[in-house]
Amino acid sequence: MKHTFFSFFYPFIFTGISFCFNGCVKYYDLLPSETPQASTKEIELSFISKSIEDVKFYREFVTEGIFNLLWKSPTNSNIILEMYASRRGLSLKQRERIIKKNQEMHNNYISFFVLAYILDTQRPDLHDTDPTWTMYLKTKDGHKVAPAKIKPMDMTPELATIFGKRNTNFKQLYYVKFPRKYRENHYKKVEIQHSFTVEKNNTVDTDEPNNPQKLENIKEIVVEKIHDIYDAEELTLVINSVELEEKIDWPIEPHRTGTLDLTEISESNKEGEFDEDFDWI
Repeated sequence: MKHTFFSFFYPFIFTGISFCFNGCVKYYDLLPSETPQASTKEIELSFISKSIEDVKFYREFVTEGIFNLLWKSPTNSNIILEMYASRRGLSLKQRERIIKKNQEMHNNYISFFVLAYILDTQRPDLHDTDPTWTMYLKTKDGHKVAPAKIKPMDMTPELATIFGKRNTNFKQLYYVKFPRKYRENHYKKVEIQHSFTVEKNNTVDTDEPNNPQKLENIKEIVVEKIHDIYDAEELTLVINSVELEEKIDWPIEPHRTGTLDLTEISESNKEGEFDEDFDWI
């Protein structure tokens, strides 16, 4: 078979033409007609995304642990609630019930969602009796507050959206809460006065300049004081093992308060009681 000059260079010419004209019709111009897209919800995640702290522990080139922490502050809790209620179609009454429970929780506890990868296969869980990794809150005056509850939980659609690419199959999600208020004993010096009279000839001499005589004593008494962690300017969470430690400081002011305006919630037609555990919302 006799090859011409054109037939020899034909594959190269065809490839060049295809390369030059490739992309003349943009894929997004074809999407509406060929693959109609679903409508998207407007979710404001910029604030809650800034509340996520990433902590990684390395020993040389080995990753000992990775912790992604989301503070469940009142503000963040409201964002999660709006996402959850919108997806489930909750009524105004059902949302109000969750808000009241959340408010009660926030008045007594400080909570975190912890997405954790732990290398140690012997004690890989944070909720073990004696885990490899532990965490606690540390106040400005040095007081340490241990967790009141560490509970493993399944990843929810809302939290998966918030954590984004941080969420992998190698990590376990935990719900960790600390008592917001703690008691501390203080020693206070007080002045105790004792008065007595000196008897003279079996009669009480009230005219004596030293009568009654007063003895003054200084005594220490224990005064119990209740501290609120929210009274501080920032919150310090400590994650540590026997050899490694990391501290995360959060400013409290942006997260101190947050209420969901019920007037802006559109009431759905869904009725009935909602008996799920809303502790994580």
